This record gives sequence, structure tokens and C-alpha cells, in this order.
Amino acid sequence: MADLSSLFGSSTPASVTGTITNTSSALPAWLQEYTRGLASAATTVGGEAYQPYTSPANASTYGQDAGRIAGYDPSQTQAYNLTQSNVGSYKPYTDYASQTIPQVVNNYMSPYTDSVVNRIQQLGNRNLTENLMPAVNSTFAGAGQFGSTRNADFAQQAMRNTQDSILGQQSSALQAGYTQAQNAAQADMQRQAALGQQVQNQGYQDVTMLDAAGQQKQALAQKNMDLANTDFTNQVNYPKTQLSFMSDIIRGMPTSSTGFTATSNPSTAATTLSPLAAAAQAFAGAKAATGTNYSINK
Repeated sequence: MADLSSLFGSSTPASVTGTITNTSSALPAWLQEYTRGLASAATTVGGEAYQPYTSPANASTYGQDAGRIAGYDPSQTQAYNLTQSNVGSYKPYTDYASQTIPQVVNNYMSPYTDSVVNRIQQLGNRNLTENLMPAVNSTFAGAGQFGSTRNADFAQQAMRNTQDSILGQQSSALQAGYTQAQNAAQADMQRQAALGQQVQNQGYQDVTMLDAAGQQKQALAQKNMDLANTDFTNQVNYPKTQLSFMSDIIRGMPTSSTGFTATSNPSTAATTLSPLAAAAQAFAGAKAATGTNYSINK
């Protein structure tokens, strides 16, 4: 059998017993330039200094930190001040309403006393002097008894009857007036208590309306500040956003690759090498029979 060691050396080639893979890949020139420029821009953006947010021009109206948080609107401040001033606004009314009727009834009797009771006395005395006494004296004067004891008795009786009538009318008037004064005092105290509650409720209603209006203004100011902050953030992040967009374009893009892969196993190698071994043996036999040297042109 011919010696085949000159073909393969002292060992079987690796391609016969294993797998050989040779692969090479490279980015296209345009993609290399695109990626290089993208990396350069990213390096520049990544090296930028931190940019703090600055408040809008009108931020001083709303406080030091109004660039991000809207402060109280003047209407809200007014509502808070009104709330404080409204505390206890009902007290004068409730204090008056907490009094007893005897404490306040005289306030309602004085006008009544002057207008009614005293007037009864004035009218009674006038009737006595202008009507009763002249009539009594005229009667006795016509009888020739003016100035007599009987004339004096009749005059005193007229005066007594007049005073009794005046006192009776005044007593009835005072009783009726006191009852009316009590009713008026009680109604007025109830009215004062209701007014105190109404004053407080209306004060709080004013506060609520002012505060609601202030909250609307504050919310609008906050929206403006949020929008300004968002615009600032978008402006600062714009280069980064663009870089991310440009990076996403080439992400997943296939690259060119070239190479080959060869796979074999021992059984296949034996089958493949059998014709080669037979040809080698035939070549060696021919050489020995003829004594001729054969060579292969290179």
C-alpha cells in the first residue's frame, strides 16, 4: 500500500474530523461615517453642563419659587384676611339677643310713655281746666252761688273724677304698652340673633367666592408655569431626543458579511479519500514498472 504521509503529514487534517468556519464582517463606508458622526455628537451633548431652570419674567408676582410653583393670588390673600376679620362678627348681635326682656323693655317703653301715657294726662288736665271747671263755675255763678262751699265741692269732685279717669286710662295704656313692648323686644332680639347668623354666613360666602376666584387664577398661573417648565425641558433635551431618533434609525440594520463554513465527519472522509488512495497506488505501480519519473506542473 502506498505511503500517503506526504499528502497529509503525520496526522489527519482537521477538516476531515471537525468543522472550520471562516467569517468576516464589515460596516459599509456610509454607515461607518454615520455612526462616527453620531458618536461625536453624543459625546458633545453628553459633555454639556447642567442648565438650571430660570423663572419667567413675571414670576416675581407670585413669589420667589414662582417659576415652578404658583403662589397665592391676591384674591386668596384677601379671602384669608376677610376670614380673620369676619371672626366674631356675629357677637354684637348675639350679645344683644342674649339679654332678658326686663333689661331691654324700657328701651321700647320710653317712646310709648312720652307719646301715649303723658299725652293722656295732658289731654285730661286740659279738659278739666277748659271744659269741666268753667262749666261748674258757670252753673253756680248763674245760681248766685259762685264761690260757695257747694261750688268748691263740685269743683273738687270734677278734679277728682278727672284725675281718676286720667290714671285709669294711663294704667290701661301702660299695661297695653308694656305687653306690646315685651313682644317688640322679643321679636327684635330674635331678629338680632338671626342677623348675627346672617352676617357671619354672608361673610363666609364672600370669603368662599374670593377664594374660589383666587384658586382659578392660581391654577391658570400654575398651568403657565408648568408649560414654561415643559418647554424649557423639551428645549434642553432636544439634542438628546434627536440623537436617540437618529440612533433608532440604524438600530437593527443588517451589516454585510462574507465567509464559508466546511463540515465533515470521519465516515465521510473515508469515502472521499478512497478514490484518492487508489489513484496514488496506481501512480506508484506505473512508476515502478517503467522506471519513468512523473511530475505535476505547477
